[in-house]
Amino acid sequence: MYITFEEYNAVFSAPAEAEFDLLLPVAEAIVNHVTGGKIDALLSGHEFSEFRSSVQTAIKNATIYQVNIIYANGGQSAGTKERATDVKIDDFHYKYGSGDGQVKYYKGQPISAMVEIYLDPTGLLNPACNRGWSINDFGY
Repeated sequence: MYITFEEYNAVFSAPAEAEFDLLLPVAEAIVNHVTGGKIDALLSGHEFSEFRSSVQTAIKNATIYQVNIIYANGGQSAGTKERATDVKIDDFHYKYGSGDGQVKYYKGQPISAMVEIYLDPTGLLNPACNRGWSINDFGY
């Protein structure tokens, strides 16, 4: 588990904890997918706390925003209905097609642009990361 409900709730006020618990595994799978499976591969036999703190923070922030975009697009049914085009929850505002790129999707679920923004400086988006790198390259 990359984040807790409390960490999520410190940034966004919705959803309720029960729905958060259902959305979190989906959000984590998407965040891991964006890295090409690197997070899970690097964690194999290791603990999340072994990542250096800046990498932990980036993964946590990416996951928080990924949970939120799934929730903003219909929660558990986000991949089963038409895509939202203009959503606002608290201070979060999402408009489909705005900015310099289209929204990406993974198996019908929207991917928050914030995922790549937070993960980019970590090296986890670097394709070379699969070539012999280990948790030690991202550790303390």
